[in-house]
Amino acid sequence: MISRIVFLTVLLLWVVATVVHAQGKEKAVDLAFSTYHVTYDYSLGIPVYISYDVTPGDLGNVKRKKSWTFKQEKRLPKPRVKSSDYTNSGYQRGHMCPAASRSANVKAMKETFTMANVAPQAPALNTGGWLQIENTERDLCKSMHRIHVRIAPVFTHEDTATIARGRVAVPHGFIKVIYAADSLTVIACQLFDNTL
Repeated sequence: MISRIVFLTVLLLWVVATVVHAQGKEKAVDLAFSTYHVTYDYSLGIPVYISYDVTPGDLGNVKRKKSWTFKQEKRLPKPRVKSSDYTNSGYQRGHMCPAASRSANVKAMKETFTMANVAPQAPALNTGGWLQIENTERDLCKSMHRIHVRIAPVFTHEDTATIARGRVAVPHGFIKVIYAADSLTVIACQLFDNTL
């Protein structure tokens, strides 16, 4: 039986390899938002590395409004990915930094509605395991006071599916790592399959 440390080490190396591969092969830009950070690969049309913290102060009573739509990220070069690029693709606009983890104020929540914070997710993932781990990270921050979260898409082979007439790559999966802020101890490390 493989030890937990070896397993976590392999998964963390996979995250690094995925990000390095994407950044080395394609064009990426770092984008800082007020409460999260992304490295966005505009040739893949998705973020390739996402990092954010969650604290009890990030959580409140702000609710997502139906009128809020995902906006193009104006700091990216044209042609930019649009929300409509996902329409009828079979994939949902998967928040990387979740809106519900920014429910303390309207500005922070609305800031998550940028296409730079979105990757194509299979509906079963977006409304299933991905939603569950987002809920878990919010629960964890209440008892631990601050957690760090890191996310990367995973591409396991060359035959990557695309949407938006080839402008948006569909990851084969995603990896999410949650750390305790005070000790940098890995609390959770989860690999998610993204097949339809």
